[in-house]
Amino acid sequence: MSNEFLFFMHAAAVIVFVCGALRLGKSALITAIALQGILANLFVTKQTMLFGFQVTCAEVFVIGGMLGINLLQDYFGPKAAQQAIAANFWACAWFMILGQFHLAYRPLEMDVTHIHFSMILDNTPRIILASLIIMFLAQQFERALYGLISRAWLGASVAVCAVVSMSIAQIFDTVAFGYVALYDIVASVPDIIVMSLVIKLCIIFVMGPFCQLIPLIISRPHTSHDHHDSPIISDIHHEI
Repeated sequence: MSNEFLFFMHAAAVIVFVCGALRLGKSALITAIALQGILANLFVTKQTMLFGFQVTCAEVFVIGGMLGINLLQDYFGPKAAQQAIAANFWACAWFMILGQFHLAYRPLEMDVTHIHFSMILDNTPRIILASLIIMFLAQQFERALYGLISRAWLGASVAVCAVVSMSIAQIFDTVAFGYVALYDIVASVPDIIVMSLVIKLCIIFVMGPFCQLIPLIISRPHTSHDHHDSPIISDIHHEI
């Protein structure tokens, strides 16, 4: 089975997982988004060949994170999306801290798992701290850029301003994360940046139409909120 086929199957599984969480309600979807962040940071150090690029196996969690944030804002409003971003910060931070507690326990001589946990979790503080800091900076950059573009292009629609601002912010986010978090850990940071950017930009351009199809399957709750606020950047997946 090819890596490319696995990638599309993996992406489909993540999309089904996120849509299933949406069906269960707001709390389940926020939990699913936070879980995407933890899994992305946990799995980012495994590398593979995908579409001719040396990349990590966590690329697919960008899809789950961005889809989850957009569905959460569309169904439950921008405040819920902000709650999900805060929950992701909190969950990733505590995963980092608790992982170090786990490593700090002195293993038995007969224990054969500690070395494997160390290989996975030793780089977690660097990866997660880089992820959280760059995520915050990217959010502030995207919001400032969105305001600047909307003022400069007075005739442009909200969607156009959102796509342009998110695309530029994702370039900053991906390049910064690649070199700050993954340099000297992965084989090819440029390959990871290229592949991650392609995935993120594709998601940005197809997310709108895709999110319009979801209500045909899962009806929106009967609550009042504004779906057209300034878009919230969805960087759950910096690890990529």
